[in-house]
Amino acid sequence: MAEQATEVQKARERLLENRKWVDANIEDIQKQYKDKWLLVHDKKIIESGAMPAEVKAKIEKKFVDETLLIYVPNIIAKPM
Repeated sequence: MAEQATEVQKARERLLENRKWVDANIEDIQKQYKDKWLLVHDKKIIESGAMPAEVKAKIEKKFVDETLLIYVPNIIAKPM
């Protein structure tokens, strides 16, 4: 019998899906958001800004466990 995933495991899976989405769309994301911090939730950019604390403060603890915070540099065109 397979075990059901815990809420933490489900949140981690959503984080990984968001990361895969960023990797698949990095060129388009980079055009609009280079040198910015992004919050990605459900494969959508929900906030952006110059500083990570500024961006995180915008969501006021919503989606904390499943939202990806990532920096978009201006020199990498494709994921490593």
